[in-house]
Amino acid sequence: MTGEQLLSSHFNDVSSPSSVLEKHVLTGSDTVVQFSGGTHVVLNVDGQTDKRPRDRDSSRVYTRVLSEYKWASEECYNGRILAVHKNLIAYRLFNESTGEAVRVLEHTTSKRHLIKSFKHPTADLQWAHHAPLLAVIDVNANLYAYHVDKDCIVTKYLNIIREDNSIPINATPRISWCPYIPEADEPHEEMHMIAVYYRNTVESFSLNIIKAELHCEEVTLEQCEKISDAVMKLPIENPSAEVQAVCLSPDATAIAVALNCGTVTFFIIDGEGTKFAHRWQPEHGRHIQDLVFLDNITASDTPEQFWKYAIISTENGKRIQLYDTENWHCIARLLFEPLDQLGKLALSVHPSAKFIFLTDYYAANIYCIEIAYIMNTPRFVACTEITFCHPLVNVVPISVPQQEDAHQDFSLSDDEVSPADVLVSFVALSQRSLLHLEVGLEKSHLANGDAGGGLGDENNDEQMISTLNVDVEDDGNSVANGDKRQQKSENLDRLDALYRHWESLSLNFEKQAENFEKRLKEERDRTDAEMRQLREDIVSCDERLFLKLESLINENRTSTVEAMQTSLDLKMDSVIQNLRSKTADNFKQQQTMDLHVVRDELASNIREVLMTTLIPILQDVCVSLFQQLNENFRTGLEQYMKQIHTLCTNALRTNQTVPDSAMTNNSSSTDPSALMNLIENQRITVAFEKALVLKDFGALMFVCNNVDPDIITSVEQPIPQNILLCLLNQLATKLEGETDLKFRYIENVLMVLQVRDPTIAGSYRHVLNRLQTSLTGKAGDSAFVSFGRYEKLASVHAYMGTDTSGNLKRRARIISQLAANLLK
Repeated sequence: MTGEQLLSSHFNDVSSPSSVLEKHVLTGSDTVVQFSGGTHVVLNVDGQTDKRPRDRDSSRVYTRVLSEYKWASEECYNGRILAVHKNLIAYRLFNESTGEAVRVLEHTTSKRHLIKSFKHPTADLQWAHHAPLLAVIDVNANLYAYHVDKDCIVTKYLNIIREDNSIPINATPRISWCPYIPEADEPHEEMHMIAVYYRNTVESFSLNIIKAELHCEEVTLEQCEKISDAVMKLPIENPSAEVQAVCLSPDATAIAVALNCGTVTFFIIDGEGTKFAHRWQPEHGRHIQDLVFLDNITASDTPEQFWKYAIISTENGKRIQLYDTENWHCIARLLFEPLDQLGKLALSVHPSAKFIFLTDYYAANIYCIEIAYIMNTPRFVACTEITFCHPLVNVVPISVPQQEDAHQDFSLSDDEVSPADVLVSFVALSQRSLLHLEVGLEKSHLANGDAGGGLGDENNDEQMISTLNVDVEDDGNSVANGDKRQQKSENLDRLDALYRHWESLSLNFEKQAENFEKRLKEERDRTDAEMRQLREDIVSCDERLFLKLESLINENRTSTVEAMQTSLDLKMDSVIQNLRSKTADNFKQQQTMDLHVVRDELASNIREVLMTTLIPILQDVCVSLFQQLNENFRTGLEQYMKQIHTLCTNALRTNQTVPDSAMTNNSSSTDPSALMNLIENQRITVAFEKALVLKDFGALMFVCNNVDPDIITSVEQPIPQNILLCLLNQLATKLEGETDLKFRYIENVLMVLQVRDPTIAGSYRHVLNRLQTSLTGKAGDSAFVSFGRYEKLASVHAYMGTDTSGNLKRRARIISQLAANLLK
């Protein structure tokens, strides 16, 4: 590019938008498209390029996976589904079985937290710029604000709840934070202001005031409205218009509301509420899709005026207009063509206001538009198309760090490097994962120091160009031709010097690209280290899994051994029966034989049966089993009934609470009317004692039928533990008939039975063993077998072995398990 071309380009920059028209074609490559004027630009997107399949993402993109998750398409959600604040990422999740939730992720440490229990499906979410506060709103306009610290610990800050169906049906509420930036030299208080809007309603909430007044985490809208300056409702004069965007000024003094009818209304916030300030209708009055202001909110000490320049997005994001808010004059336009073939473009602005991003989710493209200040006026200076091989669901910009050094030399001997000198970071949702994107961009050579040159000599360049403009104007007023030629020669010399200086800048930019490549290499090394750490974590996880599996095997070993012992008992019974039958047959066949021959033959047969059948099965368990059977069952089972009867009788006599003669007369009678009289007088314990002392099972069942089984667990009329144990002992003797009622009493008794009570500590185990024997046919302690005489005590007929319903069998198993737990 020659000096004349540079000067011509600069003259185009300062022309009005209507006087210069630039047309450029985007072919799908990642080449930077430089604008000469940047005031009226038409970008023609090659539709055939988007239709061709892509094998990879753009070479400018470095992708890192933050989390794996299968997202639905963007159409399945209302409002924003992804928001970023520094290292904190928040995104909405939806599952048909579990409902909606919000995941918060700290992407440097991978710490995360899941926020659930929303009263309605979520509709929008957004981080505050000035504080780690996350706001979520549901479809009923209930507002949820959470504070997230650096360790990703989420605490509820304030929830504002409305009554159900408080907003119109099918209305989609949205939220907009105030990017509060206090005055650097003035004391300031904490300010958390947020706007909620839907249909033609806009409400502003001062969360810090509500929090300070009510001192609680969840409040109602009615409570907030009673607080002064806490809630402000903006009047919308056009009832048929819908609010498209709401912006709050960084100093919290103004609110701008963009309506779909093409007008923008401004309100002033003061101590008395909100006041109408101005109504503005941009050119042509098109349907407004979005409204943003070019404020650098990344620096609190910026000297720039807030809300000096505004961007309006129309035509589904394909028409961008830049306005000066001092005179409401359009200073730059940007149009994407063809309008009827391109999809909707979503507008987003970086917090530094140096770039705007237009995302085509259908075509998987991001158009990065650089904004530079030429002669203190913003212009569109370049466009870079970033393509992706897989569809994107949502994209949010994070940061645009400068990569060049403001004090480095511009030597012509610098090595040739990559031209990328700006690294733009995004957090994106694809259909399968959460991604961190780093995109390398090139800064435009037309930008001054404010636009991103970052070089101290660029102010001199601007001054040089301004001098050239003055010189050209003086050329028009000069009357001497010699002076004109001299002036022109001097101008050409200056342009040549400027051109050489810009060549040195180009070499310096290449050096910055080399630094970018080094940073990418360091990032790859860091990623490799994280992968190695991940492998080590996986190995550690495998070891923990092995230990867990070993513990599970040990826990199940006991139940397996018990099952094997049961099987051995059954086989032993079969062997004994076979042994008896064979012995009887041999004895009958050998009756007529000589006594000596009979004795020898009998001994031989017995020895053969023992050697071939019994010994291989019982050689490992017979010693311990016979000792247990002979020691417990012979001594315990024979005395069982006598001991229980004696203990129950003594306990009832000891704890008799009504010693009068009337009780004595009643105890000898089984008159149901007497029992019913006791029950009606709420003397439940006396009624049970009378039925138990009489040993009349019919009288006991009469009391059980007329008393609610839940009285056993009542704390108002507690029944003594010895009465409960005797009741359990009587009911366990006969489970047939009225089984459901008996099971209810048995279950309630087992739940309140206290085995450490001194009145039953010596006898409860026998009663529980008897109950288990009645249910399962197996005693809780042991069984007795006399092997020498081939005698075996027949097992009690088990209730679970009878032909009963499945529900009663299941309840019997539950009762057996409760009894087993008390025996442990």
